[in-house]
Amino acid sequence: MCSPATIDNLYPHATTLYDYLHRAMPWAQPGSLSPDEVYSLVAWLLHENAIVPADAVLDATSPSEIEMPARGRFTAARR
Repeated sequence: MCSPATIDNLYPHATTLYDYLHRAMPWAQPGSLSPDEVYSLVAWLLHENAIVPADAVLDATSPSEIEMPARGRFTAARR
């Protein structure tokens, strides 16, 4: 049985989630959210998936410090 596609098993790094949301959201106007809006959205999604506490505040440096549950299931790309 496959795991459901959720934030905690799709993204090896919170920075990848930020990048995706920054480029793709909102659906009707991709890329129109400000960086602060994207950080807020990432914080909310990570909280809803029990990855960060409700009072987590994200900024330009904090996503790289978050330990994502799926981090160990991904491998580095080979060149």
